[in-house]
Amino acid sequence: MAVQPVLLYGTPIWRLSAPKRLLDALPGIANKIRSDIDAGLFDEFVTRSNFNGYQSPYCSLKDNPYFCQEERGILIRMINSAARLSKNFRITSAINCSPGGSYNTAHVHPNTEIAGAFYIAVPKLSGQIVFRDPRVQCEVSGLHRKFGSSIQSLAPRYPIQPVTGELLLFPGWLMHQVEPGQNDEKRISMAMNINGLAFA
Repeated sequence: MAVQPVLLYGTPIWRLSAPKRLLDALPGIANKIRSDIDAGLFDEFVTRSNFNGYQSPYCSLKDNPYFCQEERGILIRMINSAARLSKNFRITSAINCSPGGSYNTAHVHPNTEIAGAFYIAVPKLSGQIVFRDPRVQCEVSGLHRKFGSSIQSLAPRYPIQPVTGELLLFPGWLMHQVEPGQNDEKRISMAMNINGLAFA
């Protein structure tokens, strides 16, 4: 009989699906973002990790021009259902638009308790987001090749193929990257930096 290991140093990733009210609004939000990109209101290469894509400047979520007050409220309730927010929480946001072939190199979100990625439009063959094990030694041990099928936490990289309307939440210190998409359409997402979590 095999002995089951104790798993240490688990890292949480939350995956949440938008309710219908927000899901129904996403095509209109995506169209407005595409229109602003075509009008030259987005800059290329705003961040050092974003290559061949577009990103808006960061602003408070309450000032994000693409979501109405009700839609922002839905997003906040989604976040609060996973990581409880204090009365003094702060959420900044930026829109990312990634044409086929664009990508994000590995990066973290400094000075951020919880980072988020909300997917507004995800065409087929969009690049995956890949989370990297913060235990850097696991990349070179080779242990995952022997135990990876039975102990998933030994895999040094964890890819997720997001879908439209999905919200991913994860610690701001968790290294992640986005692989190039293999399509001609634009993937649109919103990055969030969330601070001011309530104590448990």
